[in-house]
Amino acid sequence: MPFTSASGPLVNFTRFLLSIDHSSPESVVTGVAMLTSDISFGVALDNMPAQRVSFLLTPEVNGSNPAPESVRRLFAALRIERDNRYLSFREVMAEILRQGLVLTDNRRLPFRRNFDFAEVAAPVSLRSGEHLSAELFRLKNGGSEERARYMDIEGKFFYLTGRRLGLRMTQSTVDPALPMAIEPTVVDEKGEIPVEFSGAGIQEALMLSTLLAGRPGRLFVLDEPTVHLEPTMQRRLISLLRKSGQCLAITHSPDLVPIESADDIKGIVRLGPHADGPELHRADSLDDARIARWIQLLEPTHVRALLFAAAVILCEGRTEVDALSQWWRNTDDLGAPNPEASNMVLISVEGDTAFGAYIDYLDAFGVPWAIIADGPAAAPTRRESSRRICGGSTRPFSTRPLVCSAGAASPASAHTSPAPAPGLWR
Repeated sequence: MPFTSASGPLVNFTRFLLSIDHSSPESVVTGVAMLTSDISFGVALDNMPAQRVSFLLTPEVNGSNPAPESVRRLFAALRIERDNRYLSFREVMAEILRQGLVLTDNRRLPFRRNFDFAEVAAPVSLRSGEHLSAELFRLKNGGSEERARYMDIEGKFFYLTGRRLGLRMTQSTVDPALPMAIEPTVVDEKGEIPVEFSGAGIQEALMLSTLLAGRPGRLFVLDEPTVHLEPTMQRRLISLLRKSGQCLAITHSPDLVPIESADDIKGIVRLGPHADGPELHRADSLDDARIARWIQLLEPTHVRALLFAAAVILCEGRTEVDALSQWWRNTDDLGAPNPEASNMVLISVEGDTAFGAYIDYLDAFGVPWAIIADGPAAAPTRRESSRRICGGSTRPFSTRPLVCSAGAASPASAHTSPAPAPGLWR
């Protein structure tokens, strides 16, 4: 079936999928990554006749009528060995998604320990983590490709945790129908400890190491992958994600927000609350100068954490932050709402000329803000400067930024917006 690729020429779909070139059959590489990046499905479907698309593997008779190598490889990928078998386009696309898309749930099930022989003979879903032990056993005891992937898992696990991975299998006495007891372990100088007794962070690190190991070119959709990981492990996870393929991570962790390059900054998406539902905010139109300022500004973790705030109060220095923090601790005694319970964050910008960068950053991601500053910043002679500092912002959480003189400020009402949905980065 001819398809039109994004670059224009017509190509055979299965040949394109499997990157097969008859002139150099030895240079066969995975076609899934090429498919996702080089083919335009819109163009392809527009040019298709109004009929069912299928592929047929026919038997050879005395060496005649051989099936195309691309079709044979397609059937092999789907583990179909029979001739005279039609393969629908839907089955082909399901295989592409199975091989190229990795999904995880944000809640893990406990690792199963007991299995029958059939359960360790074929790949299993790792979405919930329940069957991880069986998959590790299959890889460790499989062919050269499977063993190479298991070694990759060992390396990634050691990189994340600094510990060696072990795997032991014994005969189960719990259920005769499940004769295999398989346990992943952590190995150190003190011995071998089951992963399930090594902490939730170690279990999550093993799960992530297994998901990320294998061929490149896949798309990973990770839902809250850092819930149980310590901060240093979270930062090492970013390095692994960069090397593993495309990634969409849903997170509430500032340590998993990447800020090393312009692409990192432009790939951050924040879901903010809105009356009509979550509202998407991203900073994808920054020039080089703003990118450089942002990378420097976002280096501290607590500044990246502002992405997850319902609102931010920008203070000129630590004095204001310390005073307001003390007052907020006493709101219950005053019968007033506690701003911290509303996910409102206080932060010092360290100087009355430093508000602009923070406002630029908060506005881009739709985070409401206000300013509290002392007399000089709000003095009449500083009004033009204050206007430039605020940058003409259109997203304060009140009708305009709050610039207060010390001792003369009207009390700010507690902001009770719901906490935002998690941030995303790609």
